[in-house]
Amino acid sequence: MNKKYLLCVGIFSVFLFNYDLILADEGKHETSGLAITAGYGYEYSGIGIAAEYYISPNTGMLFGIGYFPPVDLGVVSTDGALGIGCGVRFASGTQHRFIGDIHFGFAGTAVRSIATPYGTTKESGTMWGPTLAGGYQFLHSKGFIFQISVGGTYLLLAEDWVRSMMGNIILTATLGIGYKFF
Repeated sequence: MNKKYLLCVGIFSVFLFNYDLILADEGKHETSGLAITAGYGYEYSGIGIAAEYYISPNTGMLFGIGYFPPVDLGVVSTDGALGIGCGVRFASGTQHRFIGDIHFGFAGTAVRSIATPYGTTKESGTMWGPTLAGGYQFLHSKGFIFQISVGGTYLLLAEDWVRSMMGNIILTATLGIGYKFF
């Protein structure tokens, strides 16, 4: 066998399996900085994007904006609407992290049908409120982010008929991917 070939394979193998040690710089999961994620859920007010600034490696402030799409499932219908939200995230761990979110924002819309002497009309109501959620976040040392969480949103700002139809607390979740820049 060619010695140069074996040397190249050996060097490549060492690099492949130890690249974090070879490129030894501080991992992005160990620094403060800006991250951008895209996904679906309370953090994004539907389908959208969120910017999070990590004040410390385990504490971040986030702002999301998105579009809540219209849905008609027969029993439950929603109108499409733009929404925003903001919050604070706490994390425990380095790459594999337990996260806890305290968030306030747009939680969706609800639609009801009202019978009138002239036929049926639809009325739409928005839902806003605080969310308390927990979940999992993978934050790679090079910046890739995957996150999933579930929680509950208290409908603080919603019409009475929306609360009677949906309840005071609704189940909520978020799923997103993104990148931490520094």
